[in-house]
Amino acid sequence: MARVAVPVTKVSRLTVNALSAAVSDQANDHTMVNNGATILLVVNAGGATHNVQVLIEQTLDGEVVDPKDYVIPANSTVPLGPYPKQIYGDNLLINIDHADLSLRAFSLV
Repeated sequence: MARVAVPVTKVSRLTVNALSAAVSDQANDHTMVNNGATILLVVNAGGATHNVQVLIEQTLDGEVVDPKDYVIPANSTVPLGPYPKQIYGDNLLINIDHADLSLRAFSLV
């Protein structure tokens, strides 16, 4: 199956928009449009730590670069990013390890 898209909410000081969450899907993982100024907000609603991986599109000397790994503490909300487009690409690929994690994203207008 295809990765689940994380909706990106555009924000500015002139607008108030609620952030929409992507349905957690650890089997298919997630993708997010990346403009280089997008922040990924990871909410861990569980009582245990969980892991998030952000894949890196750019290669180094023709070799795949290891993903960026994050440990998300229990019962917490953690902002991640921004992710430079020249390294991470136009579409961020995000892997999660548990359904307790929900993903939201926002970007400056």
